[in-house]
Amino acid sequence: MKKSFSVVNGELIVKEPSLDIIKWRGKVMDCLVESIVAHPQKEICFVLLSSKDGPKLYSGGPRKGFHNLVCVDISGHILWIADLPTGGVDFYARIVWSDDFPTDIMKIKLEIIDNTLIAFSYSGYLININPETGRILWQVLIK
Repeated sequence: MKKSFSVVNGELIVKEPSLDIIKWRGKVMDCLVESIVAHPQKEICFVLLSSKDGPKLYSGGPRKGFHNLVCVDISGHILWIADLPTGGVDFYARIVWSDDFPTDIMKIKLEIIDNTLIAFSYSGYLININPETGRILWQVLIK
């Protein structure tokens, strides 16, 4: 049976819907959860971690930035941490599943790849992310 994902008081909750049993509950990477997008076919969830926890998420070197977008399984294990769109300090501000995203916005036609994750970064990028790897498929500056 497919699990349901929700956020309550900054914690990710994974439930068994038919039994109303909580299978897993907690912070992700010791950070508050801001929002989630559940994968429509798989038992995984894309988690946007709170920017308030930025110092916990900061990484220097080649992966510089606040890495606040992760994919977790039904046990709360991290499957991947998403790449960031810029070489500078950035973080993700919003996420949505590609099927729920309008492809004709701001008078530009976007070639959204089906069954992918769409994210917006603080620095003004719209990013199409591979849901299997967290790697960027394409990005465009919209700011």
